[in-house]
Amino acid sequence: MTRFAGLILGLLVVGLVTWLVLPLIWPPRKTAQKSQPPANLPATSLQAPLTPQEQSYHRLEQERAPFYRRLLNYSPNYIASYTVSADHHSLTIVLSEDRVTLLRFVQQQLIVPYAARYGFKTIRYDALNPPGSLDRAHQMGEASYDEETRQWQVVEF
Repeated sequence: MTRFAGLILGLLVVGLVTWLVLPLIWPPRKTAQKSQPPANLPATSLQAPLTPQEQSYHRLEQERAPFYRRLLNYSPNYIASYTVSADHHSLTIVLSEDRVTLLRFVQQQLIVPYAARYGFKTIRYDALNPPGSLDRAHQMGEASYDEETRQWQVVEF
């Protein structure tokens, strides 16, 4: 047993001496420094050019900005949220209350005078459900724009 203890003690002494002496014999390696990017690179990343379809979509959204601002002005009292469909021709408006009078008010004040001008063909009206409901909202009605008569046809559910 003493031989084993001597072996362990000897290994510990050799390890300690190596740990103390090696840094004196071999200097530490220099660590690689991070290189600085060249000064002539732009600060922002480059973007791929937009396709004609994407350009058309961005132009349409810029033209619709006044309509969206008008929707936001009504938001606190009447409109909880709104979304534009993937085809960019349908708009879903979520009303803050489930009242037919509110649907008619939004239709007359916002949709009839402005929506067709900005390229919307269909408006879906939803109303918020009470807190704790499984679904956030339920459909109240839908309005479609008839290009021949230039009138909105509203169906209330």
